[in-house]
Amino acid sequence: MYKIDFESLDWESPAEGVRFKIIRGEETQVRLIEFTPLLSHPEWCVLGHAGYILQGTLEVKFENEIVVFNDGDAVLIPDGEKHKHIPRAVTDTVQLLSIEKV
Repeated sequence: MYKIDFESLDWESPAEGVRFKIIRGEETQVRLIEFTPLLSHPEWCVLGHAGYILQGTLEVKFENEIVVFNDGDAVLIPDGEKHKHIPRAVTDTVQLLSIEKV
């Protein structure tokens, strides 16, 4: 698989306020993610993420700061407790293309 056709994939919705389409490779997965303000992230995430904001404004709370990502911004968050974070949609919808380790 060299080309990902997100149109042919079904949406998965693990929680209120978030849904995604996913394709998994051997070591990497690619997700098209949509967040809304209804997403309530109850715990800190310690997994790393690399991605690109396609639409909307995403606020990511880190332990000592909040970083705002807008359309066209790239996201690069390393793995680990030192970089734990909680995402929050500022706009009605945030669409993010995310590349992650499996």
